[in-house]
Amino acid sequence: MDYSNLTLCCGLDLYDTNPRQITLQNWLRLSANLEPFQEKRERPVLMPHGWFSVRKAEGLVMHSGCVQIDIDGKHQDKPIQWDDLAQVMAEEPGVVLVQRSASGDGLWLLVAVKGICKASHRERADRVVAHFEDRFDVVVDHPVSRNLASVRFASSHLAHVNFSAEPWPY
Repeated sequence: MDYSNLTLCCGLDLYDTNPRQITLQNWLRLSANLEPFQEKRERPVLMPHGWFSVRKAEGLVMHSGCVQIDIDGKHQDKPIQWDDLAQVMAEEPGVVLVQRSASGDGLWLLVAVKGICKASHRERADRVVAHFEDRFDVVVDHPVSRNLASVRFASSHLAHVNFSAEPWPY
């Protein structure tokens, strides 16, 4: 699958309740053109788990086939070299995207997961989270991965992408 054309939903900012469709490639272009010090809550937001009619889990129209992983610096018990970790994680099977978070103190990943859908999302997300926590000795923000309607703030940091990633059978 070509994940560059994966269609997701986005909002103009955290308070925008009207989801709009956007491809992953266009999201990355939009994010790259942001001012680096723009207030986080004023940045566009992405809903990486799929297409939505409204910004609620019940509004999921079609699952993206991916799980987002959020790794925040504030949850770690040791300092992390984010750029080094991003490069290593980008090589992990199923990883479509790894990028520093909007604040710069963390990473977010988009991981393709074989057979994931609305009904299996929570179970598969838990397996993906467990894999990344065990493999990389990090603490993942579990609710972000589990919640179908969780959003991701746009980040102007360089993204490591693999648009041809093979879905991982987590």
